[in-house]
Amino acid sequence: AEKKLYVTPNAPDRPGVTVLNCFPNGVAVKEFIGGDDFGIFDFVLDENTNIGYYSIRFGGNAAIIKVDLNNQDLAPEPFHNSFEFGNIFFAFDFANNKIYYSAQNGIVTVNEFGQISGESDYGIPGSKHSVEFDPTTGMLYFSQFSSIDGVNNIYRVDPTDLQNVAEPLLPMAETSPEGFPIEGMDIDERNQEIFWSDKSCGCIKRMNLNDRSDISIVVDGLNNPRAIVVGIFEK
Repeated sequence: AEKKLYVTPNAPDRPGVTVLNCFPNGVAVKEFIGGDDFGIFDFVLDENTNIGYYSIRFGGNAAIIKVDLNNQDLAPEPFHNSFEFGNIFFAFDFANNKIYYSAQNGIVTVNEFGQISGESDYGIPGSKHSVEFDPTTGMLYFSQFSSIDGVNNIYRVDPTDLQNVAEPLLPMAETSPEGFPIEGMDIDERNQEIFWSDKSCGCIKRMNLNDRSDISIVVDGLNNPRAIVVGIFEK
């Protein structure tokens, strides 16, 4: 199997343009034009089909756009636009046709019929940012600035019970200050590693979920890194 890391730093001098780069070689895969000067916010990849989904914001609203990375000539197409005002971070549970997205007061679950089926802050009050779902364990991950401990951290929770309380994952030395929210992360479910973007260092970090002291920088020198995707592809 081959591991690829997709990262979406913004183009420094081109407002609203986001470049999808593929590492380890840093090759530009595709450019996206966002709905405002921020470019795209979140990116999810279905490894089985190589179909990507990304979110943009326009006029205060948000939408998910679908793009086929197998065919660069196909134009992106709208996929989902029923977000609340300004929500832009999301995750898919492809097996159960669910979407999780961040809201001001919690994580919202959208069922296979496009209806909101639940919302919870999972015991961590504060504004949520990046969201990720691990299909192998059924666990939900999210990042946020917590009003409890005053730092940005990554949390993990079983989303099947809205009363469950999420656990923080990052050691204090790795938490980001309030000014640098964690806006991108992904799970390598095969190797049980989590990757996240850190704007404070312009880098992508990884942590072994079975040994949280095992943390390293895998890509650095990025301009405003945001959404990231770890893809595992059979050669």
